[in-house]
Amino acid sequence: MSDHSTLTPDQIERLLEWQGYGNPSARFWFIGMEEGGTPPLVELQARADLWQKVEDLADAPRPWEHNFDLTKSITSVWDGIIRIVGGLSGEPEWMSSSFVRS
Repeated sequence: MSDHSTLTPDQIERLLEWQGYGNPSARFWFIGMEEGGTPPLVELQARADLWQKVEDLADAPRPWEHNFDLTKSITSVWDGIIRIVGGLSGEPEWMSSSFVRS
């Protein structure tokens, strides 16, 4: 990871080309930037240096988040995506409040 006080032109280019989290070979493919807010410079540098153009959310290196746990972190974006996939897959309970956590 870079220890510069700014982003290099290569890091900026990699950040601008990053597409988000997803799996292009999956049955359903939802991809997009889900990172909100303005991350600190060290986090942007780590993303630029470590992340691929498309990252699997579970496998994305997150040196700034030592306690990242997908089983406990459900954002409103993921909630909606989970429900869409449930509906498209014919899950009878896709609209129930317990579906997202099951």
